[in-house]
Amino acid sequence: MSFPYTKPMVIVDVETTGGSPGANRLIEVGIIRIENGREVSRFQSLINPGQSVPIFVQGLTGISDQDLVSAPPFEAVADQVEEQLRDALFIGHNVRFDYDFIRYELRRLSRRYQASTLCSARLSRALYPEYKRHNLSEIIGRHGLSVSSRHRALDDAQAVWDFFQKSAQDVGAVRFRDVFEKLVAGRPVESRIPAERFMNVPEAPGCYLFRGEKKEVLYVGKSGNLRERILGHFYGDFESTKDGILLQQACDMEWFKSPGELSALFLEAELNEKFQPVFAKKPKLQGGMVCAVKQPDGVFPWIQLLPESEVLNKEDALGFFRGFREAKQALLSIAEKNRICRKGLGIERGSGVCAGIGLGQCDGACKDAAKAAEHIKKLVRALQRFGAATWPFEGAIIIDERENETSEGGEAYIVKNWLLMARIRYQGDSRSVFKVRQGLDRDQFKVLKKIIQADAPPLRSLNDAEYENLMKEVAF
Repeated sequence: MSFPYTKPMVIVDVETTGGSPGANRLIEVGIIRIENGREVSRFQSLINPGQSVPIFVQGLTGISDQDLVSAPPFEAVADQVEEQLRDALFIGHNVRFDYDFIRYELRRLSRRYQASTLCSARLSRALYPEYKRHNLSEIIGRHGLSVSSRHRALDDAQAVWDFFQKSAQDVGAVRFRDVFEKLVAGRPVESRIPAERFMNVPEAPGCYLFRGEKKEVLYVGKSGNLRERILGHFYGDFESTKDGILLQQACDMEWFKSPGELSALFLEAELNEKFQPVFAKKPKLQGGMVCAVKQPDGVFPWIQLLPESEVLNKEDALGFFRGFREAKQALLSIAEKNRICRKGLGIERGSGVCAGIGLGQCDGACKDAAKAAEHIKKLVRALQRFGAATWPFEGAIIIDERENETSEGGEAYIVKNWLLMARIRYQGDSRSVFKVRQGLDRDQFKVLKKIIQADAPPLRSLNDAEYENLMKEVAF
């Protein structure tokens, strides 16, 4: 099978004396150039960095100061490097690192270099979302790839090229090309944030913030995968969007790892309250949802929009929305796509038939009661993606985000009927229980559903006595 992407591309890997392109230097570069889906050339060279190689780097790469004494400086191989890179898509594993180092080395020689980039780690995440980790070692092991020397530039570049070819066979040429080209189309945003800030960002839950020139906090975000989310900010067409303005102003970045995704939700709310970021987001833990509730049989319209706080049994709700405006927009879209009566959904008032009949978007349920049952079935199906699903436990559960039950610190959460009831904070041998503001939030629901459906969820059911005793400990 021929490789499904035919435009020129170069797979680049570099080894360096450290994580900062401004302060550290290259010690090795490896490049594989592919055209029309086939390798046409490759380049590898040790580079004399003009500075000592840290012991850690020597142990990782096997490259010592002695190995580099007779190696050429970068300026001696710059022409060859530029020739390999010319007019090609630049590919690297966590591509910002390799791309920034190459650009800095060329900039020191007063040479300008800019190219479209693609990150092979992001490609792996897009093709294989079922896997949690996408570092190069994981990919090599997962796909049974053979590598002569890990953490050597050309060998790592070869591993990426082997992964591309293997995954194209695994998922099929059409899907591979679609995902590949979508990532290529996501143009990287030039970042003012030092490259070393991105070096150790983990593939773990947590929060992050961007700072401006005066150290002011511009933005606070959270994710179940910090590395994927933070790097994802720098891809896409952001020229005229708020994201683009944010990234143009961002000069620094910090990240905070949390024990789990529920902890990240609370940490995000705390950071937003503390810093009041310029590009503030709507708080995640504020409740205030709107529910679409099915009316009793024979009642018209068929559903009613109510504040979440007025819906005593959350399982009666067919869908949850951030507010009445979002709910009405969603219902209108459902009506148009599924030919469902707008009056039956309660989004159109007045006498007579609905406007959808004249537009060919309703087949007459508002004038023919016999058709109402079919419309209601279609509505229930369409609202499933907005729903909270049936609570899969008899009563309350506790979700423990500590590393283990003997950990001296960490948090756990009491949940009942999709509602966070209390937050338990452990410190040493003691614990404190705090009441959580009740109210269902869609982001909160998504996190809970993800945790519950995991292969080995960190939770257990609470009997009535355990639940009541824990709730008696609530501090406030």
